[in-house]
Amino acid sequence: QQQQQQQKGTSNGAAGGAMKRDEYAPIAEGLEGLVMAPLVVDNDDISAASTKFTNDRGDWIQLIRPELCGGLQVQMRYLRGDAKDRQAQLAGLTSSYNPSTVVCVEMHLSNQRSDSVVLRRVRMVRRGAPPGAVATRRLVLPPEIALLKQGQSSTIALVIEFQSASNRDGDLAAKFHINSDKSGQPIEIRPPLTEMVGRPPKLL
Repeated sequence: QQQQQQQKGTSNGAAGGAMKRDEYAPIAEGLEGLVMAPLVVDNDDISAASTKFTNDRGDWIQLIRPELCGGLQVQMRYLRGDAKDRQAQLAGLTSSYNPSTVVCVEMHLSNQRSDSVVLRRVRMVRRGAPPGAVATRRLVLPPEIALLKQGQSSTIALVIEFQSASNRDGDLAAKFHINSDKSGQPIEIRPPLTEMVGRPPKLL
């Protein structure tokens, strides 16, 4: 009888733990083994020809200048076509995936400090929604970067699914804060309508 009570207590404890999971966690179920810490490399030149504008990736846009965020520079570009589809699938958006309500962003973070100071716990935090913006349905934030040494960089991905599509520029928007142990800076992702247009179905 005591053994049965212990088993029951363990079961209840597991259920209680499940109730405390983040509200966005279910979209990653079954993909836990694929979630890894962001890869950190020696500073790569994202202006190189191999990473310039392509059909499935837009141009790099400066989000945060290093002098405003303790030496952290942040650039971003929108994913399109096959690249967007792959990233949405990795985020767990499968049966509900609608390109006109989902935005996938590739972000390049680099430590541009002139000294040898290391940036630690580089992370993205969600902020309140902009006034009048379409509400988000799901959100997949990139994992925290433990540290970025001087001259190092990392490329991460952000996936946002909005509750509905919009035909008005600026209606789809989300606000975040990018922090490190040295500083932080607010950002806003507001994709233009041209980035939300879905592709026509492929002909068989």
